[in-house]
Amino acid sequence: MAFWSIGSSAFHNVSAVEKVLERKEYTLYDVLAAEDVLQEVMSMDNNVIDYLRQPAIISQLVDIVLGEDEQALAKAASDKAESNQPSSPKSDDGASADESELEQDETLNEEPEDVDYIKIASEVLSCDAWGFMEALVSAKDSLDRLWGLLDEPAHASTKQLACFTSIIEHLLEKRTDQMLDYMIQLPKFTSYFLRYIDNAPLADLLLKIISTDHPDTPSGIIELLYEQDLIPQLIERLGPDVADTEQVAVGDFLKAFVTISGGNKTENCSIGPNELSRKLVSEECISKLIEIMLHGGSGMCIAVGVIIEIIRKNNSDYDYVQVLYTTVKSHPPTARDSIYLGTLVRLFADAIPKFQKVLEKKSDETIEMPLGKIKPLGFERFRICELYAELLHCSSMALLNEPKGEQIVRERDLDRKRRFHANEFKESDEKELQTIREGKKGEGWKPESLDEDDESRPSTSVTEKDDDEEPVSPLPQPSSPKASPPSASAPQSPQEMQIDSPAPDDISEAALIKQLAAQEANIRASPVIGDRLKLALDDSGCISTVFSMLVEYPWNNFLHNVVFDIVQQIFNGSVHEGYNKFLAIHLFTRDKITEQIVAGQQSNDEHERERNIRLGYVGHLTLISEEVVKFASVFPPRTLSPGISEALEAPEWQHYVATTLLYLRDQYNTVLGGQKPEGLDSFEEDRFDSGLGESEYQQRLNNDKNDEDEDEDEDEDEDDGEESGEDDDQFSRYMNRQLTNAAGHYGSSDDDEDEEWESLPQRTIDVKELENSDDDSGDSSGDDDLSLVRSRSYGH
Repeated sequence: MAFWSIGSSAFHNVSAVEKVLERKEYTLYDVLAAEDVLQEVMSMDNNVIDYLRQPAIISQLVDIVLGEDEQALAKAASDKAESNQPSSPKSDDGASADESELEQDETLNEEPEDVDYIKIASEVLSCDAWGFMEALVSAKDSLDRLWGLLDEPAHASTKQLACFTSIIEHLLEKRTDQMLDYMIQLPKFTSYFLRYIDNAPLADLLLKIISTDHPDTPSGIIELLYEQDLIPQLIERLGPDVADTEQVAVGDFLKAFVTISGGNKTENCSIGPNELSRKLVSEECISKLIEIMLHGGSGMCIAVGVIIEIIRKNNSDYDYVQVLYTTVKSHPPTARDSIYLGTLVRLFADAIPKFQKVLEKKSDETIEMPLGKIKPLGFERFRICELYAELLHCSSMALLNEPKGEQIVRERDLDRKRRFHANEFKESDEKELQTIREGKKGEGWKPESLDEDDESRPSTSVTEKDDDEEPVSPLPQPSSPKASPPSASAPQSPQEMQIDSPAPDDISEAALIKQLAAQEANIRASPVIGDRLKLALDDSGCISTVFSMLVEYPWNNFLHNVVFDIVQQIFNGSVHEGYNKFLAIHLFTRDKITEQIVAGQQSNDEHERERNIRLGYVGHLTLISEEVVKFASVFPPRTLSPGISEALEAPEWQHYVATTLLYLRDQYNTVLGGQKPEGLDSFEEDRFDSGLGESEYQQRLNNDKNDEDEDEDEDEDEDDGEESGEDDDQFSRYMNRQLTNAAGHYGSSDDDEDEEWESLPQRTIDVKELENSDDDSGDSSGDDDLSLVRSRSYGH
């Protein structure tokens, strides 16, 4: 009696791996050598998975990936090679012998295929089979030996590291909680990755592991890396005694980490500020980065890139909760508070003179170019210019221009250390915390957003206000487009505002000079963090040096963009408070910005006459000139400084603005293709709007007419089809009424309304009409958009 086979082999051939498993004796290498082993694992073959999920087999798979079973691998490879060699043909007749010899010759010509057991074993360990993954995650000994690959004295091969990364990434994705719980218990977790930080897949794996620690669902990984000093050890690897490749890898990792740890919480990939990013901007780490920068070399360029990324991703003006409007009581410190950049700015302000010495070092080297010999700027000097521009951006943040800002943040930092890092909280920290709090009580200070009755309600000032006044938003807003941006310093008292406001028009020149000197002396006496950096840049001549490099290096457009950025920041900054006003004044009086612009334009005109090509800085020179004109129109020169008025009233500058700059502005505002002629008939006007020639436009009209004729023919065919199908439509309506009546016995009263709706005459909507209507509406909107583009003027 015969029975039908039931199972996966009932309707197809038995796979090669199943044939291996049906043998009496076989090894793991026999299973891995089967050509369809990965296919059967992915298809959830129970027999294969039940075999592979055994603890002994999992351990052996790990051994293969680690290369610890070399003898067995060599034996399996030799067995495979022997099995590929053909046997002697045995046939009785001549024809069969000839065919066997031919097959033997073809087989001999084929080279035996070596099986990549390491690759296959790693893919098996990375499979999606539920039962196998559960068994692998539970096999702690095998996981320990797998992670031990990163701790061996000899460096692992690139292939082994790729297999390890693939396995761990898959387990982290499919069994996140179990893998994170396992990783937290690894005592050398940080050292594993630091040893192979120059391996890109492993560095990406570490970033993915860090990305799992979200504020809402913390995993403990960031705390583990903080305790194991990940950030300080990474910064050490930027030193001059480290290989360039490792420095580049560390820099890329730090910038990627800063990106996912940025304060902008609108990005989905961001986990927000954390203890690691706070450690990165600590005094210890920033001091080390400055030391590395001053050594020069690739480490300096990479470190500058890290600092720039930190500033760009952590603008305190856009924090969801503003520190200036909170207290420790209303908003207790947490491990995910925004990081404070005041320490970074303060340390760089002290080191600005040292960076300036590096920037002022010039080389006599020249490079032969098609345009002639040019002087190379050097990557290090360019990075210093970028650093100046980014630090100037950072110094304009509101928190860094608040006199009490540093004290507020320091109190929160000490309280945070006491709450979350009690082992680091020392007795001196406790005394400092008490001193800060007692000083605040003695001064009667409280944040601007707090009131005696409600500590969370914003108010307009520290002083008492009337009840009718509206509260101020926690994020300061500019009063006008020309006023200072949100990154300006915090509001001052009315007395200070009166002192720092532009002087009235009727003030004498001597009185204005005296007033400016008094304001500058007050700022220098007790500068805030932001002004401290601006003072360092101004006193060291950094801005003067950078601006003079605009003309000195006429073909370095990267440098020109940095110079324009610095000038734009100064002219768009606040002139009502802080030291930014004096930076603007010194651009006119000390740096002679108007004279340098005129001289640069004259050099370009001479170069253009000789070689028929403009110099590379002309575009940015024009943009800087526009900023000067805009600044003079917003702030009357006589109310700021006599030096500004003198520079702007110089005949050379007036001539440049009235001729060269006006011509360039008109040229940039000119519509491409010229203005539309007047007095055209409808045909010529439509042809002008299309941008086609007369013959091409006539051909388009003919094509449109042919399309309309074809549409009319199609409409007539559709009408004929409707007449021929009236009988079918009548039968359909009859069947519809019968079905509706039959359903009425079981339906609700709403069915009567449906019948009345169905009895109404139906109208067929022509798709062509919709397309034509859409085309008409699209054309009109296109004309409006074109007119809007044409109405835009240069510089707006």
